[in-house]
Amino acid sequence: MNTPWGSSQHVEKIQRGVIWVSTAGHGGLGVAKGTARKVLSDAALLCANFQGGYYWFEEDVQYCIACYEHPEWNARLSATDLKDKYKVSIERSYPQYFEHLASGKKAPSEPVVGQTLKVVKQFNSKMDIGTTLEVVEVRSTSFIARHEELGLFRVPKGYVLGEGWQAQVLLEAV
Repeated sequence: MNTPWGSSQHVEKIQRGVIWVSTAGHGGLGVAKGTARKVLSDAALLCANFQGGYYWFEEDVQYCIACYEHPEWNARLSATDLKDKYKVSIERSYPQYFEHLASGKKAPSEPVVGQTLKVVKQFNSKMDIGTTLEVVEVRSTSFIARHEELGLFRVPKGYVLGEGWQAQVLLEAV
C-alpha cells in the first residue's frame, strides 16, 4: 500500500476503514475517506493529510488528533488518561485543531464536475495564485482540470482536501 511515507511494510486493520501502517522509515494512522467523513470532525480532517483515498495522521503526533476523537483506535496504549495525553500533544504541535473546533471551520469538500477552483498556494510554475481552473472529470483519487493555457491535466484530490506535512490546501472552491 502506498502511504505518505512510502510503501507500507505492515498494515494492521483497526476496524473497517481504519488502519495503522508501518513503512521503512515512518508510519501512522490511515482513515478511509468515507469513514473519515462520517466519524471525524471537520477540524480533524483539516489537520490530516489526504492521499490515495485516505486521511493520514503520522505516528509521532498527528495521530493524536484522530485518537483524541476515537481513543479506541489506539489499542497500544492504556486507556487511563489517554484523552488528556492526546490533548497536551495536540495543543503543542497542532493548536489549529482546537481553533478549528471552536470556530466550526468546515473541511473542504471533494471537487465536482463544473466547479471552479482557485489556486491559493502555487504548485505549478505556470499558475499564479488566483488562477482559476475548471473541474471537468472526477476520479477516485484525482480529478481532471482545464486551464485556459495548459489545457487538461490531472490534479490529486489532496490539493483540494489538504496534503503534506501541514495538510496544506492548494486549491479552493470559488
